[in-house]
Amino acid sequence: MVIMWKWWKEHQRQKRCDRLVTQLLAASYEAGLLPRDYANAKDMLSVGEYGCAFDIIVQQLYEHDVEISANLFTHVKKAADSLVLTPGSYFFLGELVRSKDKIPLLVKKELASIISSLQLPR
Repeated sequence: MVIMWKWWKEHQRQKRCDRLVTQLLAASYEAGLLPRDYANAKDMLSVGEYGCAFDIIVQQLYEHDVEISANLFTHVKKAADSLVLTPGSYFFLGELVRSKDKIPLLVKKELASIISSLQLPR
């Protein structure tokens, strides 16, 4: 009976991981995750590699400076929690969160590029 309960509990945990990472993948694709990265993460999900899928999603959003919403960042946190990952596995995505009080990293980079290209009068 105890073995069956442990199996059931683990089965439910894996179903939750699958659901949350699948939702994260869909939301990330809508936000701008590249099709090849979407396909790679989906392949990892199809074989039950939820942690690998999560890493692909998070790393590629960051690598390509995809601006994300606070809601998507919440999806990331929920998926990480279900996988028992520390905030260190995703905290850097906070730089990409769009909000009225914060300038996203991508915008900062563009502004820096524009400012550096300006020639100031002497």
